[in-house]
Amino acid sequence: SWRVQLFLAMHKDFIALGPSGGFAAISHAGLVYTFTAVDAVRTGLESSISRVAGAWSASAEASILGQWDIATGLGLPFTAPPQLRLNLEHEFTNNHLLSMGCHGMGNARITARNEASTEGAFLCEMGWKTHRKGGTWSLDIHNVFNVAWLDHTSAYRALGLVAQGRWIEISFNTTMKHNKKSNN
Repeated sequence: SWRVQLFLAMHKDFIALGPSGGFAAISHAGLVYTFTAVDAVRTGLESSISRVAGAWSASAEASILGQWDIATGLGLPFTAPPQLRLNLEHEFTNNHLLSMGCHGMGNARITARNEASTEGAFLCEMGWKTHRKGGTWSLDIHNVFNVAWLDHTSAYRALGLVAQGRWIEISFNTTMKHNKKSNN
């Protein structure tokens, strides 16, 4: 299966979060962030493709987004950079699923006046799921190689801190049934 979505939107008084001209002692490296209404143009391309062949499945997703202040022509703060996600999964006959993937983020080039650009990153992911009678157990390892990266859409990057290192997620999902008995 595949999907492609293009959009172009013009906004009157689009609400955007961005750095102001004011400073504070404690707030994102001294900058005060405010919500402002600006006339804006937003555009983007999002696409995905997936393929299943027996016990194997593969998928890819890509996006390129842009948003600009019409009055100044500058990019709006926290515009997501181009991104690409690739994922490969194999389901074993005994209710186990193993997945491997990667998430590539390009350099952030659309920035506002007070905003610094961020370097791109390439993160690897691994996962394992097992389906049991009571529910599904999952173990996911994100950023397997512990790559230091900045999330361009996070205001915390103004401090120059990495967004995340390696993180591991363990989860259990189940469906709870509730039977209602009628009282006559």
